[in-house]
Amino acid sequence: MELKLQIGKRIQYLRKQARYTQESFAEKAGLSLSYIAMIEIGKKTPTIETLHKIAQALDCDLAGFFSVKTLRQKSNNKNISLSPGERELIIKAASLLKHKIIP
Repeated sequence: MELKLQIGKRIQYLRKQARYTQESFAEKAGLSLSYIAMIEIGKKTPTIETLHKIAQALDCDLAGFFSVKTLRQKSNNKNISLSPGERELIIKAASLLKHKIIP
């Protein structure tokens, strides 16, 4: 699965877990509804700045957005099975964040 589609699916999953509609989530993130929709279906690739806005709207930091722990917290600490694609996304994102972001 293409990386931008994996990111879009991750955003969609976390948004739904937080019980936001696309419209209410777009408003909270300060982004347009059409842009959120395009990201979620993999037609647009969000910048790091946009991912930061999205993570804040989900009440987590950027690293937490890609974290398995975030998945568990959003699902009330239930065990979650990740697909190979989701695991790959988390590993790639963690690697990028490790090199690009210094706290």
